[in-house]
Amino acid sequence: FERTFAADAPAFLADHVVHGAPIVPAAAFAELALAAAVESGSAPPLALEAFAVEAALALDDVGHAVQTSVERGAARRVTVHARRVDGPWRRHASARVCAAPSIRAAVDLAAWRGASPSEVAVDEVYGALARLG
Repeated sequence: FERTFAADAPAFLADHVVHGAPIVPAAAFAELALAAAVESGSAPPLALEAFAVEAALALDDVGHAVQTSVERGAARRVTVHARRVDGPWRRHASARVCAAPSIRAAVDLAAWRGASPSEVAVDEVYGALARLG
Protein backbone atom coordinates (compact mmCIF):
# COMPACT_ATOMS: atom_id res chain seq x y z
CA PHE A 1 0.00 0.00 0.00
CA GLU A 2 1.64 3.21 -1.10
CA ARG A 3 0.82 6.91 -1.24
CA THR A 4 2.69 10.21 -1.36
CA PHE A 5 2.93 12.60 1.58
CA ALA A 6 4.16 16.19 1.32
CA ALA A 7 4.12 19.19 3.63
CA ASP A 8 0.63 20.10 2.41
CA ALA A 9 -0.84 16.76 1.28
CA PRO A 10 -2.80 15.30 2.92
CA ALA A 11 -3.82 18.72 4.25
CA PHE A 12 -3.93 17.74 7.95
CA LEU A 13 -0.16 17.17 7.94
CA ALA A 14 0.44 20.93 7.69
CA ASP A 15 -1.13 21.28 11.17
CA HIS A 16 1.39 19.00 12.89
CA VAL A 17 4.56 21.10 13.04
CA VAL A 18 7.59 20.51 15.27
CA HIS A 19 10.38 23.12 15.27
CA GLY A 20 8.98 24.64 12.09
CA ALA A 21 8.79 21.42 10.07
CA PRO A 22 5.67 19.37 9.32
CA ILE A 23 6.03 15.94 10.94
CA VAL A 24 3.85 12.90 10.31
CA PRO A 25 2.09 12.28 13.65
CA ALA A 26 2.27 8.86 15.31
CA ALA A 27 -1.50 8.53 14.97
CA ALA A 28 -1.14 8.71 11.18
CA PHE A 29 1.33 5.82 11.23
CA ALA A 30 -1.13 3.83 13.37
CA GLU A 31 -3.99 4.60 10.96
CA LEU A 32 -1.86 3.55 7.99
CA ALA A 33 -1.02 0.26 9.72
CA LEU A 34 -4.65 -0.51 10.58
CA ALA A 35 -5.94 0.45 7.12
CA ALA A 36 -3.35 -1.75 5.42
CA ALA A 37 -4.27 -4.66 7.69
CA VAL A 38 -7.96 -4.31 6.79
CA GLU A 39 -7.15 -4.01 3.07
CA SER A 40 -5.02 -7.16 3.26
CA GLY A 41 -7.87 -9.19 4.72
CA SER A 42 -7.82 -8.75 8.51
CA ALA A 43 -11.33 -8.45 9.92
CA PRO A 44 -12.05 -5.41 12.11
CA PRO A 45 -12.14 -4.46 14.92
CA LEU A 46 -8.35 -4.47 15.10
CA ALA A 47 -5.71 -3.26 17.52
CA LEU A 48 -1.96 -2.70 17.34
CA GLU A 49 0.48 -4.39 19.70
CA ALA A 50 4.09 -3.29 20.19
CA PHE A 51 3.47 -0.17 18.10
CA ALA A 52 6.71 1.78 17.74
CA VAL A 53 7.60 4.94 15.88
CA GLU A 54 11.24 4.26 15.05
CA ALA A 55 12.05 7.50 13.21
CA ALA A 56 10.26 10.79 12.70
CA LEU A 57 9.15 11.61 9.17
CA ALA A 58 9.71 15.32 8.47
CA LEU A 59 8.03 16.49 5.30
CA ASP A 60 8.92 19.07 2.67
CA ASP A 61 7.50 20.30 -0.62
CA VAL A 62 9.23 17.54 -2.62
CA GLY A 63 7.15 14.78 -1.03
CA HIS A 64 7.82 11.31 0.26
CA ALA A 65 6.57 7.96 -0.95
CA VAL A 66 5.07 6.18 2.08
CA GLN A 67 4.67 2.41 1.88
CA THR A 68 2.82 0.22 4.37
CA SER A 69 3.46 -3.54 4.30
CA VAL A 70 1.60 -6.34 6.06
CA GLU A 71 3.26 -9.72 6.53
CA ARG A 72 1.14 -12.81 6.02
CA GLY A 73 0.82 -15.37 8.79
CA ALA A 74 -0.14 -15.42 12.43
CA ALA A 75 2.17 -12.58 13.53
CA ARG A 76 0.64 -10.01 11.09
CA ARG A 77 3.58 -7.62 11.44
CA VAL A 78 3.02 -4.21 9.81
CA THR A 79 5.77 -1.79 8.81
CA VAL A 80 5.66 1.74 7.45
CA HIS A 81 8.58 2.86 5.28
CA ALA A 82 9.13 6.17 3.49
CA ARG A 83 11.61 7.78 1.14
CA ARG A 84 12.12 10.97 -0.76
CA VAL A 85 11.65 10.60 -4.48
CA ASP A 86 15.38 10.02 -5.00
CA GLY A 87 16.35 8.54 -1.62
CA PRO A 88 16.61 5.17 0.12
CA TRP A 89 13.70 3.55 1.99
CA ARG A 90 13.70 4.00 5.78
CA ARG A 91 11.46 2.26 8.30
CA HIS A 92 9.49 4.76 10.39
CA ALA A 93 7.01 2.59 12.31
CA SER A 94 6.18 -1.03 13.06
CA ALA A 95 3.56 -3.00 14.97
CA ARG A 96 1.73 -6.30 15.21
CA VAL A 97 -1.93 -6.38 14.26
CA CYS A 98 -4.33 -8.36 16.44
CA ALA A 99 -8.05 -8.57 17.11
CA ALA A 100 -9.23 -5.74 19.34
CA PRO A 101 -10.52 -6.79 22.75
CA SER A 102 -14.10 -5.96 23.63
CA ILE A 103 -14.13 -2.54 25.25
CA ARG A 104 -17.46 -3.22 26.95
CA ALA A 105 -15.93 -5.92 29.12
CA ALA A 106 -12.78 -3.94 29.86
CA VAL A 107 -14.20 -0.59 31.05
CA ASP A 108 -16.78 0.15 33.74
CA LEU A 109 -17.94 3.60 32.62
CA ALA A 110 -20.16 4.18 35.66
CA ALA A 111 -17.19 3.80 38.01
CA TRP A 112 -15.02 5.99 35.79
CA ARG A 113 -17.56 8.86 35.70
CA GLY A 114 -17.75 8.90 39.49
CA ALA A 115 -13.98 9.19 39.89
CA SER A 116 -13.85 12.78 38.57
CA PRO A 117 -16.97 14.61 39.78
CA SER A 118 -15.74 18.21 39.54
CA GLU A 119 -15.14 20.41 36.52
CA VAL A 120 -11.80 22.06 35.88
CA ALA A 121 -11.56 25.32 33.94
CA VAL A 122 -9.55 24.86 30.76
CA ASP A 123 -7.71 28.16 31.31
CA GLU A 124 -6.49 26.92 34.69
CA VAL A 125 -5.18 23.68 33.21
CA TYR A 126 -3.32 25.42 30.38
CA GLY A 127 -1.90 27.96 32.81
CA ALA A 128 -0.62 25.22 35.12
CA LEU A 129 0.92 23.35 32.18
CA ALA A 130 2.60 26.52 30.91
CA ARG A 131 4.15 27.10 34.36
CA LEU A 132 5.52 23.53 34.30
CA GLY A 133 7.15 24.16 30.93
